[in-house]
Amino acid sequence: MKTNLVHSVATRQARGAAKRRALLRWLRDFGVTSVPHVMYLWGMASRSSCLKGLRAMEREELVSLETLTALGRSSLLVSLTPHGLALSFDEGEPFEDRPTVNVSTVSLFTLQHRWDVQTARLQAEAAGWLGWVTEGRFSVSSSNDYRPDGLVVRPDGARVALELERSIKSKKRYATGPDPLIRRHLLHILDQRYDLVHYVSPTPELAARLSRLFDSVATVKDSRRQPHAFAGTARRARFEFHHLAAWPPPSSSDLGRSVNE
Repeated sequence: MKTNLVHSVATRQARGAAKRRALLRWLRDFGVTSVPHVMYLWGMASRSSCLKGLRAMEREELVSLETLTALGRSSLLVSLTPHGLALSFDEGEPFEDRPTVNVSTVSLFTLQHRWDVQTARLQAEAAGWLGWVTEGRFSVSSSNDYRPDGLVVRPDGARVALELERSIKSKKRYATGPDPLIRRHLLHILDQRYDLVHYVSPTPELAARLSRLFDSVATVKDSRRQPHAFAGTARRARFEFHHLAAWPPPSSSDLGRSVNE
């Protein structure tokens, strides 16, 4: 009986340590998160049990818990402390300085966008997508310093850049302006940084409207300002539009055609 009790205690301690490590490394990438995201990350159905674990980490100065009130609603935000950042690295793992988040200066819109990105990552990993790279960790070149919200690898090996789009920008910003986003993405694809771009929106209606905007783009200009056909071509096929609740989709995109065609 004593042996079983010791084993049970050791098992609980190991599980607790694994959950703490997972959250510290999650916050190392995102800086701040919400209680529902922690519950998903820890595989918990009970909010009270999750809060108990978070309070314990707060007492150890690993995380900071702050309440944000906006639009008549209060949300508990979980952010990483400098101490928590230091302990997020395993023994023998090089330390990397990461900026911590002052949640009092973060806007509600920014937080909503962060929650969308984190939800997308949790859903992608649950579906077997691997190798998530956050925006701040995406390396860029001097000629194209654009960073998508995330980068992840599908089970079939295709690399997908992710853009969480809560509001639609102007057509000029996407396609016709002096430094359009479509061209930025196509340059990364030509440089083999990734293969596809998924624009993911909070509603299916918004995703459909953004898709129609891209369909209306007849041509895009390359870095030498030379126009190339876009609508109905392999270039347009590299851009997909999805509803967050239904993302990620099955790995069915055809990557056989070059964006140079």
